[in-house]
Amino acid sequence: MKRLTSSTLTIVVATALLVLGGIGVTMAATGGTFILGKSNSASSTTTLTNSQGTALSLSSKSGTPPLKVNNTTKATNLNADLLDGLNSTSLQRRVSTSCALGLKALGSTGSATCVPGVQRFSTAGTHTYTVPAGVHLLQARVWGGGGGGGGSRVVDAEAGHNGAGGGQGGYVEVLIPVTAGNVLTVVVGAAGAGGDTVTATSATDGLDSVITLASVAVATGKGGSGAFDPGPMICPDDQGAHGGGGTGGDGRAVAPAVGLAASRGLAGADWHADCGMPTGGGQGGGATFAAAGAGGDGAASDGLNTGNDGSPGLVLITPVG
Repeated sequence: MKRLTSSTLTIVVATALLVLGGIGVTMAATGGTFILGKSNSASSTTTLTNSQGTALSLSSKSGTPPLKVNNTTKATNLNADLLDGLNSTSLQRRVSTSCALGLKALGSTGSATCVPGVQRFSTAGTHTYTVPAGVHLLQARVWGGGGGGGGSRVVDAEAGHNGAGGGQGGYVEVLIPVTAGNVLTVVVGAAGAGGDTVTATSATDGLDSVITLASVAVATGKGGSGAFDPGPMICPDDQGAHGGGGTGGDGRAVAPAVGLAASRGLAGADWHADCGMPTGGGQGGGATFAAAGAGGDGAASDGLNTGNDGSPGLVLITPVG
């Protein structure tokens, strides 16, 4: 047998230690060496620091993730907090508002800005309308005030006359180019008053409804005229005296408004009573929308009756673009 020298023994021991170390990597644990390609375990956090730059760089086969985790708990500063450069506070989650005409904008909390709805001006007199942000085109519908109905008069025990109906206000529909923040003046035409009970004088006219933009009356619905007084009725020579119906007003558009539709109001009806046969008064010109701008009915000749007032005009404004 060959005798081992001390130097040879040293080499053998070193080799054995390396072999044992190679076997031990399968059980590398806290305080040991981190061995690649083998399972490692630790009971405390492992920290890797590189004072010269990136501390850890991972590369993997194409189509496979470079890193795998065992649960969905958020890793601080590792999970992606931005989507196309936006964080969660900038992303819309749920709409909390319903809009009748359409949705204009959404807030990140679910708040909604709606397309402005129809604004209705129905009280006689002057009003203002401010164009909402983002609106460049308005649709406006305009009715003039209706004329008053005529009063009645009893001539004698056998005769009298009825009042005629007042005329309907005119109508116009327009598109108006605008700029957000523009202020429009809106005038709703007052109704004409009915004829007097004592003198049966003519009823008064309805007033115009007008939309003005930058000192230009861009849309006008003319007021209907009031019924006029027919004068005394003489029996038995005149068997058909009557009051004349008020004429209807027209509607018109002026640039920059673009006219879409216009119509003249209906005239009030001419009605009369034969001697000894009083009947109802003349009917006022009809209205096309919720009695807007209707002419007043005339009074019946069964006494000194006042004619009916007309209906005030109406203006409807709707943002459309």
